[in-house]
Amino acid sequence: TSYIVKDVEEYNKIRLELAILVSNNANNTRDRPGVH
Repeated sequence: TSYIVKDVEEYNKIRLELAILVSNNANNTRDRPGVH
């Protein structure tokens, strides 16, 4: 079952990175409304 745990950790890491990217994009869009 160790490989399943590893996959979950990878999945969570990728989700966290995506969430940070989405958050940064949202912040940039809010700061510069003219840029889409």
